[in-house]
Amino acid sequence: MSTFFSTEMVPIEQRASYWRDVVGKAFVPLSCDIGTPGNFRGSIKQSTLANLHVAELRCDAHNARRTSQHISGQIEECFLVAFQTAGQGVFEQDGRVAVVGPGDFVLCGSSRPYELNFYDDFRQTVLVLPASQMRTHLPDADALTAIAVGAGHGSGQLIDSVVRTLGAAETFGPAAGAMADAVLNIIVAGLRTLPAARASGPSDLTRFHIDRARQHAMAQLHDPALNAAAIAHAVGLSTAHLHRLFQREPQSLMQWVWTERLEVCKHNLGAPAMQGRSVSSIAFAAGFNSAPHFSRLFRQRYGLSPSAWRSSLWT
Repeated sequence: MSTFFSTEMVPIEQRASYWRDVVGKAFVPLSCDIGTPGNFRGSIKQSTLANLHVAELRCDAHNARRTSQHISGQIEECFLVAFQTAGQGVFEQDGRVAVVGPGDFVLCGSSRPYELNFYDDFRQTVLVLPASQMRTHLPDADALTAIAVGAGHGSGQLIDSVVRTLGAAETFGPAAGAMADAVLNIIVAGLRTLPAARASGPSDLTRFHIDRARQHAMAQLHDPALNAAAIAHAVGLSTAHLHRLFQREPQSLMQWVWTERLEVCKHNLGAPAMQGRSVSSIAFAAGFNSAPHFSRLFRQRYGLSPSAWRSSLWT
């Protein structure tokens, strides 16, 4: 199923607030400067392709900014991959500036401020995916924001034709999962060719050991005794060596473990099949052994207590 939003649906005096609300729900909360509301036209068509959220934008010139204030209320971190299909955009994040034109794409992270400037009418297809999913494929993703992957690049040329079909995501049927995986793999391939990725990327052997450690940890998340020493022993490495492997990762090994436990709990708190289970039982099943510790970490990460998060989904 797809949903469609357009400023043409509301009175002129409501267009500025309407557009800000629509963008916030489709992507992440932003401040939008659309100039004169009566002259502004913008639309978003949203659809889902397996685990990818796809949005097609057609907009007049405007500017958008994500600030620290927006980020403080963030519930779930994500990455946005913006494919420019018409017009030109300027993306700024982490001190970098990317100018993108038709056929180019660029990565933005929701956990840090960024700014978008469009000086003329434009069209984009934007993919939204959880940060944990992107970092599983590309641990250095945070170092690759606001760097354009050009249309002339091999992956850019390949994905350009794919992106043009994503608006019909609901028509893929059983092939949606395979299509989503293919799109993500092409995006990652393009980002890995950037000089910043080549300069900082881990070796194949390092990546192999990190992946094995994470796979073992995921299988044992439910065990509250899980620690770095146990994981290192399971994959045949010393604890010190394992810690060194994770030094260039966005999170240390145990920070990653706690994050994954929180993600499991967050998912289960919102699952209809889990409505009869208490918050504490869900936390303990994911490897927590202290309800206050779980509640504190959950609030720090998502901005709400576990109970408030659950209530917000079912009210």
